[in-house]
Amino acid sequence: GPDILVNNAAIYHIEPVDEMDVEDWKHLMDINVTGVFLGLKHCTPLMREQGQGSVINLSSVAGIIGLSGHTCYGASKGAVRTMTKDAAIELADTGVRVNSLHPAYIDTQMADYGAEVQGATKDELDAMHPIGHMGEPEDVAYAVLYLASDESKFMTGSEMVLDGGLTARSGAGGRLLRPLQQSNRPRECLQRTNVGLQAGNCRRNGVPLGELEHPVARVRAVAKLSEPVGEFPHGRREVVLGVAH
Repeated sequence: GPDILVNNAAIYHIEPVDEMDVEDWKHLMDINVTGVFLGLKHCTPLMREQGQGSVINLSSVAGIIGLSGHTCYGASKGAVRTMTKDAAIELADTGVRVNSLHPAYIDTQMADYGAEVQGATKDELDAMHPIGHMGEPEDVAYAVLYLASDESKFMTGSEMVLDGGLTARSGAGGRLLRPLQQSNRPRECLQRTNVGLQAGNCRRNGVPLGELEHPVARVRAVAKLSEPVGEFPHGRREVVLGVAH
């Protein structure tokens, strides 16, 4: 069975709470929350049977701090954060660990969407982070690699923040850049393309494995991790990566 589950399926939507359609809310929750639930539901029994496993749920800094226009997205990522802790306690005595990862902006299409909606440039998005720049997909990949490996064997129910210092700054919550304007607020939810771990490389796509029972959330399998991302100290593992179609 799978040794590692990476629940990375998510879409991003920024819109004031009083303007958001209920259908958009449901669509985002179906993918961001129900998708994680289905990954846990279908993979953790197999991990429990073999007495080991590591689940990494991709949340966000939006699941920790409040952000203008992020009521729906933030609610979904807060749900992932709490679901992670609940599952970690439930599975603690089975050898299965469950942790969440909370990135700030990573230089992908998701960040492009965030900049467009907030009328910002890439330089302004970089400047939001005290470290001076957004993260890269490889940064997320290395964090996932650590949480997936035996090097993190004493971690479960934890939240790893990967944000370039964003949440450490006083007043990090609230408005990220500037007030949302009707003219620059696209309604489309863009598919998250943070990171896919395939054939040992940091890529943004996986290899189709099959469809879960839910019509929106699906799971893809990816090859075992090896260089250049890195190798597991105690041998390679079977990895399942959840992504959004």
